[in-house]
Amino acid sequence: MGASIGFIRDCRFLHTPRTILNISTVVTGTGFLMPKRLINPKTGWKYSCIVEDSEFSMDVIGKGEKIIYCDDAIFYDEQPETWKATYRQRMRWQKGAYLIYKGFAGSMILKFFSKFSFTIYDNLIYFTPVPIISTSWALLNGLIAVVTSFLKMLMGYPVGIEILSLIGALAFYFVMLYLGLFLYGSLAVIKDWKRIKATNKKKFIAMFAYPIFMISIIPICFIALFSKVEWKPIEHKEAINIEEINKIK
Repeated sequence: MGASIGFIRDCRFLHTPRTILNISTVVTGTGFLMPKRLINPKTGWKYSCIVEDSEFSMDVIGKGEKIIYCDDAIFYDEQPETWKATYRQRMRWQKGAYLIYKGFAGSMILKFFSKFSFTIYDNLIYFTPVPIISTSWALLNGLIAVVTSFLKMLMGYPVGIEILSLIGALAFYFVMLYLGLFLYGSLAVIKDWKRIKATNKKKFIAMFAYPIFMISIIPICFIALFSKVEWKPIEHKEAINIEEINKIK
């Protein structure tokens, strides 16, 4: 459910605003259509990164093409149902984001200064490894808070008060993080409430589970940075046709 909300969130708060502003977005996932002229008939599909949709996006954007979002288009994609499959998929996405930034950052920066294109700047920032930067900053601040409390206890400050203060600060941080992610995901679900083919109960459960799904990316950011990640197929078990999907209220 978390992955599904993540995709809806991208449609609402990433692809739609970019299309409204007439700047290029990026291809994310399986549902996209492109003109035949973008594929060299001699070489075919040349993108082989573990996140080939992102590699394709950065390549064509750098060449001046524009990727736009079509809200009326409908396609169906089966999401991973186990934690193991989700973990493997997100590891690939995160490692792929690092590889894309490494492979395209230099050329995109040069193109930005030569063309002063906001689209190039926007997509360059999109692939910048912000999660690991922000998480590292948060961890550093947490470490400083722990060290400060420890030093204050050595100086004679009440141990109980310092421990409670530290626990309170950490609890406040995680509560605010959860609420922020809950609001972010819930807005996307509410906007597409009628289009999401699921029961109201499942929608509410997904809204509360989404922040946990997002917070779980924190360790993945660091593991992917130092791990060798390869593409592995995700097992699909569903056997449902379009008529059965359309019957779901």
